Amino acid sequence: MNEDSNKIDDEEVDQLLAEQRRRRIVRQRNVVLVVMGLVVLLIAGLIVWRVRSARPDKEAEVTPTVSVKVAKAEKSTIAAPVTAVGTIWPREKADVAAKVSAQIKSMALLKNKLVRAGEVIAVLESRDLQAQRAEAVAAVNEARANERSLNTGTIPKTNAEDQKALNDARAKVNNARALYERRRALYERGGI
Repeated sequence: MNEDSNKIDDEEVDQLLAEQRRRRIVRQRNVVLVVMGLVVLLIAGLIVWRVRSARPDKEAEVTPTVSVKVAKAEKSTIAAPVTAVGTIWPREKADVAAKVSAQIKSMALLKNKLVRAGEVIAVLESRDLQAQRAEAVAAVNEARANERSLNTGTIPKTNAEDQKALNDARAKVNNARALYERRRALYERGGI
């Protein structure tokens, strides 16, 4: 009989669990409502504070009265000269650079002279570049002569050696031709 009296019916267990759930839900709802109420009070307090602090004091604003003398503008010498240290900055600035590096041969620019875009400011020394160009032309001519001698067959060699020498000579001609074209383009642009 003790065992039966200690046992609780399933219905009673379900009722107890349901009651505990309801209490927990009510407790959670109350906590949420209290937190929301605090947030609303905080926001309302901030709004009131902002409105009060943003209100200008009309009594504190007093416009000062200033007396003014009116006179006719006249042209005359400065009565009190001022000496000061300062820095002058140009309205516009241009960077000037050469396409190649070399010594300046002549400089046609004078102080305070107006310069336009594309105008020659300085002429650079070009003897070294002209010598390099002449060297490239000589290399092209030598490679052409080697190619002609290999094509005509004046040097007796086997066919494989002849073909290799011919390909090497053509490659040298192409390299020398490309070097010549680059330097000719520099010369036309005024770089040489």
